[in-house]
Amino acid sequence: MKKVIKGFSKFPESSQEEIYALYQEGELARATFPFQGEIADGLIFDDEAEEITYLIPVSTIKASKFSSADDDDDDDNDDADPDDDIDVGEDAEDAEDAGDEE
Repeated sequence: MKKVIKGFSKFPESSQEEIYALYQEGELARATFPFQGEIADGLIFDDEAEEITYLIPVSTIKASKFSSADDDDDDDNDDADPDDDIDVGEDAEDAEDAGDEE
């Protein structure tokens, strides 16, 4: 599965609603990953239809219209650009599978 770091606002609104609901319910796994030169706290969202695992910085979710002011905390990077996507490539298993197809 391909892995992509993607700001929350870059998703279609229907996906944002789904992701935000899962975030509020605590259903998404958490991870830390490099984002804009810092280590970001984020969520892992698997899009089975597109076969992509998205890493979504929590700061981009909290900066969205779905988030309320009481969900904000001081350890976020409020300067992060929520519209940045970073393709982090394929995981090791997918890379090995791609090599077998030659």
